[in-house]
Amino acid sequence: MSSYTFDTVWPADTVEFVPGHDDLLVVGTYLLREATENSPMSRVGELILLRIADERLNVLQGFELGAVLDIKWRNDVAAAATADGTIAQFSYSVDKLSRTSDVQTASGPGVLCLALDWSCDGTRVAVSHSDGSVALLNPLTSTVAETWHACDFETWAIGCDMFDPHVLYSGGDDCMWKIWDTRADARIPSFTSRRRDAGITTLTANPHTPHLLAVGSYDATVQTYDTRFPRTPLHTVEVGGGVWRVRWHPSPARSDDALVACMHDGFKVVQFGTENDAVVRRFDEHTSLAYGAAWGQAGGNDGETIIASCSFYDHLLKIWKA
Repeated sequence: MSSYTFDTVWPADTVEFVPGHDDLLVVGTYLLREATENSPMSRVGELILLRIADERLNVLQGFELGAVLDIKWRNDVAAAATADGTIAQFSYSVDKLSRTSDVQTASGPGVLCLALDWSCDGTRVAVSHSDGSVALLNPLTSTVAETWHACDFETWAIGCDMFDPHVLYSGGDDCMWKIWDTRADARIPSFTSRRRDAGITTLTANPHTPHLLAVGSYDATVQTYDTRFPRTPLHTVEVGGGVWRVRWHPSPARSDDALVACMHDGFKVVQFGTENDAVVRRFDEHTSLAYGAAWGQAGGNDGETIIASCSFYDHLLKIWKA
């Protein structure tokens, strides 16, 4: 059962805990406003800072943005990918976010930022877009260092390697995922996977084990790969519902555990690295598309970790443990 529930009012699709604070989190929302006689269609959203206190979730701040599709932290700096093609950066200090920059990374109007990730050394933010492009943003100068074509369709997924700042991964609606080395002069992937049965939605490098990558797809499976030998998956787990997000557990003691948002089939914890990789926990209290999922840092006396999850059309944020 969930401990706390919060109505985000607008549809919720991404959530992250503030690093080092299991009582603080940010959630992003996405509202599609249909065109009228007087205004064109628009995608709007909010980034909301909340505190868990007194058995409830309390709003500390809210920022209106273009619809928010992804949020990632690096220490006390958060970057948000928005539907207006910009990356909004925020700095955190003592229960407060300050908006520090908005950088246009998309190539033109109507192009959405779909996902982002920080390089492991914090010097770059990789961003994927709805036109299939990928951009590298310098967060210190708030400038785009590089952009290239990565996919013929939407590039839904981008992920940076957790041990090599030059390596990143992308995947999209062409049903393939790719490895890129930013030291290469030509924008040619160092590896392109075989085509899967459905689009790639998420790629997440394990923070504890070098070369271990989780890849999720609309085909309702999560596969793990050794990126040195990426042609054949190490593990394949059927999770159901279509995968939207995969998040490895932050603790080395649970390095084989991954939290999965399964769009049409709730949230699940998958345990890899055993003879029988399997779903070991599921959470079904959401009644709409399961999109955003995040682990906290601390484990309780029962060995469980706090989790935040959010869903779309019912615009709910829930806090639970697994």
